[in-house]
Amino acid sequence: MTAMIGIKEFQKISEKLLIKIGAHKTVASDCTQVMLSASLRGIDTHGIEMLPKILTRVQDNRCRVDVPSKVKKADIAFSAVSIIDAKLAPGQHSCLVASREAIKRANQYGIGFITVRNSTHFGCCSPFLEEILKERMVGFVGSNNVCSMAAFGLEQPNIGNNPFGFAAPSQGNNDFIFDFSSAVMSYGRRIDYLASGKELAEGSFITVKDNKGIKGVCEVDDSQEQVALPFGGFKGASVAMMIDILSGLLSGGYSGVETETLNEEGLFLGPSHFVLVIDPKKLGLGYFEEEMQNYIEGIRKGDDVRLPGDNSDEKRLHRLSTGIPIQESFHQKIEMWAQELKVELNW
Repeated sequence: MTAMIGIKEFQKISEKLLIKIGAHKTVASDCTQVMLSASLRGIDTHGIEMLPKILTRVQDNRCRVDVPSKVKKADIAFSAVSIIDAKLAPGQHSCLVASREAIKRANQYGIGFITVRNSTHFGCCSPFLEEILKERMVGFVGSNNVCSMAAFGLEQPNIGNNPFGFAAPSQGNNDFIFDFSSAVMSYGRRIDYLASGKELAEGSFITVKDNKGIKGVCEVDDSQEQVALPFGGFKGASVAMMIDILSGLLSGGYSGVETETLNEEGLFLGPSHFVLVIDPKKLGLGYFEEEMQNYIEGIRKGDDVRLPGDNSDEKRLHRLSTGIPIQESFHQKIEMWAQELKVELNW
C-alpha cells in the first residue's frame, strides 16, 4: 500500500521527532532538508526513509544530535581548506555545514575544500550539490562508508562502495548534476529492485561464504553475504579509493576497512565526507553558465538524448506538486517512534 506525504507535512513530523529525541533545532532542520531533497529527486532509501535510521542511531549512541557541527574558530576565513570533526553528528547535517562553509571559502578564495571526519551516513550527494548550485558554483562531493564492495578482483569486501557526485550550474534550468555509487549498483537501488521483484543487474553483486570482511554495524539490509562489485572493474575500484582518500585520509578520519565499524571499546568509527566548491566568477568566467548551456546542448544533439539528472529533475518537479510516496512499512516505523517519544502526529 502506497500513500503520499506532503513536503511541509514531513518537515513538521521529522523536526518534531528529532527535537524530541534531543536534536538541536539546527541539526533537526538540516537533516530534514537533506532527506527531503533526496526524496524529491526519487532517492527515497537515502531520503526520508533515513529518518527512522537516524532515530535508531541516536538511541543506540551511534549518533549525536544535540550539538551542531562547526569548523574550529582558528580555521574560520583564514584558509580555503578546513576540517570539521562531526563528533558523530548526522551526516545530513555535518556535510550540509561543510557545503555551506566550502561555499563561503570559494566566495572568498575562488575555491573551498572542507572535509568531515567522525560523522554518520549522509544519505546521498545530491542535496549538498543542490546547496552549491543555489550559489551558482561548481561542486564535487563524496563520502566513504562501510566496507561493502569487493574490489581489484578480491572475492571479499575490502573497500566501501563510496558515493560521489558532481554539479555545475547552467542557464535555462539546465544544471548538470550526477550522484553515483562506485559500485555497479548501490545497496539502496538493490533494496528497490528486490522490493519490486526485479532481477539484479548481472555482475553487480557476488555472494561470499565468509563475510568476515564486513564487520561491526554494517547497514546493508539483509545482504551481509552479498557484496557489491565496482563499476568498470579496476576503474570503479580506483574511484572508490580516490573518494576514500579525499574524505577519510584528508580529514584525519577513519578509512578503508575501519569505516563504520566498532572498535574494541565499542565506539562507532564514523565515516568521512568531503566537499569541494569552485566559484567560476573568481576565474573571471562570468559567462560560465552560458557556456555550460551551449556545452550541454551540443552533447544532447536533440531532445531525445538523456543526461544524468534529467529523470531526477522531472521527478522533483512532479513530487513538489503531488508529494512523496511512502510505503505502509515506513508509516508504521514513524508511528512506532511517535509512540515511543510521546509525540502526537497529524498525518
